[in-house]
Amino acid sequence: MCQIDMCGIQGADCKSNAQCAPGFRCEGNSTCTTARKEGDICIDDNECAFGLKCVNSESNSKCRNAKYVPNGGACTYNYQCLGSMSCDKQNKCSLNEGTCSMNEECPHGEYCKQGHCKKMITLDADCNFPEDICEYPNICSATDGRSTKGKCKPMFSKQPGDTCFAQFGECNMAQGYSCPSSGGAISSCQPILPGINCVDDSGCDPKWSVCSCGSDSSNTTCQNRIYFDNTCQTEYSKYRECLVRNRCPYSNSIEGSGQPQNSRSSCDLTHCGNETVCFYAACLRTEFPCGVPKDIGICAIKFSHPKAIAGPSVFGNVTRHGVNGTVTGVAAGNATVTPGPKGKNDTHTDLNQEDGKNSSSRLMVSMSAVFIAIVTLLLI
Repeated sequence: MCQIDMCGIQGADCKSNAQCAPGFRCEGNSTCTTARKEGDICIDDNECAFGLKCVNSESNSKCRNAKYVPNGGACTYNYQCLGSMSCDKQNKCSLNEGTCSMNEECPHGEYCKQGHCKKMITLDADCNFPEDICEYPNICSATDGRSTKGKCKPMFSKQPGDTCFAQFGECNMAQGYSCPSSGGAISSCQPILPGINCVDDSGCDPKWSVCSCGSDSSNTTCQNRIYFDNTCQTEYSKYRECLVRNRCPYSNSIEGSGQPQNSRSSCDLTHCGNETVCFYAACLRTEFPCGVPKDIGICAIKFSHPKAIAGPSVFGNVTRHGVNGTVTGVAAGNATVTPGPKGKNDTHTDLNQEDGKNSSSRLMVSMSAVFIAIVTLLLI
């Protein structure tokens, strides 16, 4: 099954959360509905609004502002700590039994390797792909083309034909080059060629492409998960520089294969909100195909990638106008959602999320008329 190119509001058909506009989620993989706010009862993370996670609370699980406090940061509850860290007796987030499970759990300038936090590797030093992380602005770069042993070299420095590891940031993206993963961990820098016909994702590069349907599922082609271009390279560099300046944790995982769920209280959104939004918009095609939530930051750059929203519709009747990013949907029904109840002792304040404020409005359809819903989402 390929991914339908559509962004839905209340009542729209969907196959995943990525097909619903900011402030909405895909209920039962069928209908876009209002995402649950902080304090609402939930079953899993997918039900919660951007940046919230479904956390055990009292007798129910609730959407909480969670997983944002770094190593050594002040905390009150375990769920506030990044990764698997817990809130210790000094009310600081610390490693469980001194072991880490992810890079973000380590202090600034370190990464997690085999359960222990290690210093990031310096320029020209030996490294192993993919487990080692080099100090920014360097990356573990392929050397001989035969093994995963490499050296820390400047990011984006590899040119066409150079040996590379299948990762983001080794090849010169400003010129449109990346390192394919279809041949395994080692390849060579080459142009990205979207538009290859496909039936499903198996016909595309396993790491960098997805089989996309377009408007009516009749023309399926491989489309890049990431915009490999100069704008992405520039905005990513600004994002990383801001993280370093503010000593923010960094995961080193950029594949464009899953929407980041950063808490609004996280270091990157607190100190680098604008840079983060610009990075998301410039690089991550499949994480935020419907746009980034407006309240997490502002990006002054107007990007050329169209992002559009459709109301309740049948996939087969959606027409996309790529020039101005407008989607026209033929109305097919209506839907409402009743948010889950809040706990009596809940002390968390609901997030005031702009997107979806009017999502409880019904979109009515009569047998004698067809309502054409045209909603355009301005480019960020």
